[in-house]
Amino acid sequence: MSIDAPTTPDDYRAIHERDLGIYRDVLDDLRHTLKGGLEGIETLAQTLARIVPMAEETQRNLRLQGDSINTHLRQHDEPAVDTPDCLAALLDSLSDRERRVYDEARLGATQAARALGRHAQP
Repeated sequence: MSIDAPTTPDDYRAIHERDLGIYRDVLDDLRHTLKGGLEGIETLAQTLARIVPMAEETQRNLRLQGDSINTHLRQHDEPAVDTPDCLAALLDSLSDRERRVYDEARLGATQAARALGRHAQP
């Protein structure tokens, strides 16, 4: 009896059981891959939905801070501080796909997840 050269019905059953076990292992790997992939997308979407508004608010706050400092500096004939629009520079550097995901992440985690699904490339 050899599983590599079956000759009896038991040999064929053994081959079938082995192949069935391998297939079940593959399906188990598939389940874990799907679960992990979805969890990864969900985590990324939630992170984007938090970071995007935070980046926009921080840029606004820095601009206000710079304006306030400049008002004070002008009263003392001091040179103004520079407040570059770092967010605009980042947005200009994004690819079209990245920009679409960014724009949709502004609407929340659900939209971010949908955008990630639509714009991700294999």
